[in-house]
Amino acid sequence: MTGRFPYKLVVTDLDGTLLDGECRISARNAEAFRRLADMGVHLAIASGRRLGQVTLEVAKCIGRPVYFVLCNGAKVVSPDGENILLYRPIAPDDAHWFITTVCRRPGTHWLARDKEVDLIWKREDGGPVIPGMSDDMLSLAGSAEGIISVAGFDILRIRVWASDEEILKAIYFAKSRNLSADWFEYPGGGDSYIEVVGSGVSKASALEFLTRSLGISMADVMAFGDGSNDIAMLDAVGHGVAMANAPASVKSAACAVTASNHEEGVAEYIEKMLGISR
Repeated sequence: MTGRFPYKLVVTDLDGTLLDGECRISARNAEAFRRLADMGVHLAIASGRRLGQVTLEVAKCIGRPVYFVLCNGAKVVSPDGENILLYRPIAPDDAHWFITTVCRRPGTHWLARDKEVDLIWKREDGGPVIPGMSDDMLSLAGSAEGIISVAGFDILRIRVWASDEEILKAIYFAKSRNLSADWFEYPGGGDSYIEVVGSGVSKASALEFLTRSLGISMADVMAFGDGSNDIAMLDAVGHGVAMANAPASVKSAACAVTASNHEEGVAEYIEKMLGISR
């Protein structure tokens, strides 16, 4: 136990959990995390996002050391953002096989950068719609070797954008290779996509690594989440908390449910545990 708080590490998802609909952290949520840090509790962000503008801005607003669990557990970065503590790319043979298999579908387009690949199954109506990604940024799929050479070897994740019906096919491809795959709807609008990472990679497995590094156990961890990629994490930690806006499958994996992200549910739950009334 740390002071009056029973957990040594508190972890939160970002989109749909800590952040509001405009991808911002509220002053109340930031203050709740500062209170914990000042009591000696370790903090971590566990997100599908990369280390970029949003993740760094959240850490800056909190104003205390925050570990980064990124790309759904494929990468863990130190609080200063400088040191990669864990890096688990998709096995090269698996990445090559999956990209080759997906690209057999006529009309597949792609975009690759910085260890990531987006594969888009275009429809007759021109979809899918991918926020922030225009058609002139995409290339018609060729060989897997060409795509991988642009992305850089040791690919961390592959996204496939498609209609709901076709996404099921892409999930089947991933699972047949024992790759981890989660289905998402893009926050703020756009079509659905799946996110594929290496076999055994998850937020939960990344937290197991982080807790060992910190000399604590998973029982010492409290985590907040709202999506399918949070289920294993909420189930594995000592105290998992689902958001009110989470689907039933996520809530069933958690020990408790708090208010929605729009109602600052993360801060509300922490304040209750600390005996702070508003």
